[in-house]
Amino acid sequence: MPSNLEHPLPPAHPHIQSGTALILIVDADRRIRHINLALSQLMGYAGAQLIGHPFPLLRHPDMPASAMREMWAQVDAGAPWIATLALRRRDGNRLWALATCAPVRHPRLGACVMIVLMRPSDAQLHAALTSYEHQHNRISIWLDKLMLEPLALDDVTRW
Repeated sequence: MPSNLEHPLPPAHPHIQSGTALILIVDADRRIRHINLALSQLMGYAGAQLIGHPFPLLRHPDMPASAMREMWAQVDAGAPWIATLALRRRDGNRLWALATCAPVRHPRLGACVMIVLMRPSDAQLHAALTSYEHQHNRISIWLDKLMLEPLALDDVTRW
């Protein structure tokens, strides 16, 4: 498990100010179509620099990809999704955010996902860290098992 999960918010670490809502709009192709200036700057980018880039660019490596798959599955099914995310800033640092994601119909872009980011509570952050740690540990155990058990050619071709 990455050791930097143990210290989620160092004192000088950038964070979302309490009471602030930051907004992203992502199109059906998972590309960023709108990002408000405050979020862009907090992520370390200038203005509209992220427009047109894929949303997964913002996923921090500490956050399991399965969380993103769960998010897209929910919103693709037409349901909202709320969870604490670890986003990757331009400098590589994490930005923890409570994300509320919901499918919306944009007048110009059609079907989109609106993502509203707010500062997570300490309890929400702790729950996310515990969940991410559990998922990283499950992956590590699976990889260890894979390395220890020889596979037959039939096992490999079934993948």
